[in-house]
Amino acid sequence: MDAVCDEPVDLGAHPSLASGDLRFQYKAPVVMAGADGSNRDNIEGDCHTYVDQSDDEQPLGRKSLEGQLESRGCKDKHQDDIDFDCWVESDHNDAGTATIVCEGCSPDGTQSGFEAAMATFFQNLVASTGGPCSFDAAASLTSLAGATSNVQSTYSDVDDAMVPDNKKLQMPYGDSGLFDVMGLWGPEGCRYPYFGFMPDAPLCNECSSMAQAKEDVLNGLWDGPCNDDDPPGDDDSLPLPPNYPGCGCDCADFLRRDISAQCTPTSCIHVAQQYAPANSVCAGSDVKWDTVSGCTDEYGTGTQFDSTWSGDACLDSTGATTVVQDASATCYQTQASISEADLVDYKANPKQCAVKPISAAAAAGPAISAVLALVGAVALGP
Repeated sequence: MDAVCDEPVDLGAHPSLASGDLRFQYKAPVVMAGADGSNRDNIEGDCHTYVDQSDDEQPLGRKSLEGQLESRGCKDKHQDDIDFDCWVESDHNDAGTATIVCEGCSPDGTQSGFEAAMATFFQNLVASTGGPCSFDAAASLTSLAGATSNVQSTYSDVDDAMVPDNKKLQMPYGDSGLFDVMGLWGPEGCRYPYFGFMPDAPLCNECSSMAQAKEDVLNGLWDGPCNDDDPPGDDDSLPLPPNYPGCGCDCADFLRRDISAQCTPTSCIHVAQQYAPANSVCAGSDVKWDTVSGCTDEYGTGTQFDSTWSGDACLDSTGATTVVQDASATCYQTQASISEADLVDYKANPKQCAVKPISAAAAAGPAISAVLALVGAVALGP
């Protein structure tokens, strides 16, 4: 499974990535004209709309700026519009100050080019006398010296072929990959709590992959077996299993899985860290690693779960220790598995996982290949 660092692109380290596809942000502090509090109202209403107007009425200099952006190919990927937006970030104060934020691509693909274009745009804007906005030009020109900019696009936004080798990696698919695919693409009737797809044996038996999978089943956003709440979007026409909501038997069994044979107290449980390029760092929001400093996420004793999940139905708290609930506790049991022979066309029968009888052969064990085959068909479409 490929993974790409989701930290903002560093054009200083990778200048070859400069292009019209990158998106930048510019924050400009301005001062509104007015006295006795009227400056507070100045930036609201029509003026608020004016700074982001792209049709008939436009701030001075915007048409020129959009012409530069269009010639660079700065088009929104989803619409045939110039990739440029502005809005007022903060405005409610008696001093009459406000921060106007603009985002878009750069006329030359670089951050410095974006800054230069924005500086000219705002100098023209605050000095203009037309339109519904009234700025204190002298104060605003001084204030604009404090403007800042940053790169909004991340390495994961860049075309795969252009991503530097030290910002991407390949790592095992593992159980977490299956959870992600089913959560995004699995037909509702083929997911928990209606139908069970968790494998009896790990898809990847490495310590980091197995430890991450345990965390992911507790931290999942989908209505998984470890979710003890009634799913807000459940389909009432599908039968819910007895004892639901509560802890899914699959969840408790999964969390009880013994991984001590694969993990030692000093084993790294950070999958990306295990497979990231040597001497590289990624400080993204979702994807992180640091092979310069080394792994800091170690397995330890392996007996405790993060206290965040101590209230989960599948976990019990005993003093300072959070452990998997006792095997004798009541849990809900989904249908066990499906088989290739039991599968029917999803589009013809979208609830087939919940209503089609399960064959004896299928009930004997999980058929992950069948689940993935169905998910692939649904994801790809006709």
